[in-house]
Amino acid sequence: MKQVEPWDDAPFRPVRLGPIDCEVQRGGDGTLRMRLKEPLGPYPRRYTERLLHWAEATPDAVFLARRPPA
Repeated sequence: MKQVEPWDDAPFRPVRLGPIDCEVQRGGDGTLRMRLKEPLGPYPRRYTERLLHWAEATPDAVFLARRPPA
C-alpha cells in the first residue's frame, strides 16, 4: 500500500529546470565533482539585482506573503 503524503494533492506548479547533462569526476577520498557539459548562461551577480528588476517591472506583485493555516 502506498503511503499518502500530505503534498500528494497539493496544487504544485511545474518548475522549469536547466540542463542536467554533466561530467562526474570521482576523487580517491570519495568526493564527487560534477560539471555541467553546457556552460551557464548569464546570471546576476547578486540576488538583489533580480529583486530590484522585478520590483520595477511588477511593482504591484506580492513578494512575500503569509498564507492562512488552511
